Amino acid sequence: MQKALFSELPNIISQARTGAVRSINSCQVAANYLIGQRLVEHEQEGQKRAKYGKETLVSFSSQLTDEFGKGFSATNLELMRKFYKIYSQSNELEAFEIPQTVSEEFVSSKKQLGVTTKLASVLSLSWPHYVCLMSLSHGRARR
Repeated sequence: MQKALFSELPNIISQARTGAVRSINSCQVAANYLIGQRLVEHEQEGQKRAKYGKETLVSFSSQLTDEFGKGFSATNLELMRKFYKIYSQSNELEAFEIPQTVSEEFVSSKKQLGVTTKLASVLSLSWPHYVCLMSLSHGRARR
C-alpha cells in the first residue's frame, strides 16, 4: 500500500513543476507582448510612424535592467515591439483557437495581464520560439 502511494508522488511533483514552468513562461511571453504594445503606442503617439528610434530603447533598456536584471536589452525590447506588431495583426491570430486541453488557470493568468482570449491561445510557445518565428517573413510560415 505504501509503495503504491509513494510511486504516485514523483509523478504528481513532476507534473506540478512542469505546469509551473509553463505558467511562468506563458506569463513572460504575455508580458513581452504587452511591453511591445506599450512601446509601439508610446513612440507612435497615435501617428502611423514613430518619431524616435533606438535612443529611447537604449534608455528604457538601461532603466529596466537596473530594476529587473537581464532580459531587457535594447535588442530584446526591439524584439518585443516586433512581436506586438506581428501578433496584434488580426490575420496572424485568425488561425489560432484555444485548444480544449488548455486549463482555465493557464488562460486566466494571461487575462490578469490584460491579454485577450484570442491572443492567449497564441501565447503557448516560449520566447525563444517566438524570436525564431519572427525571423520568418510570411505569416503563413509563422502559423
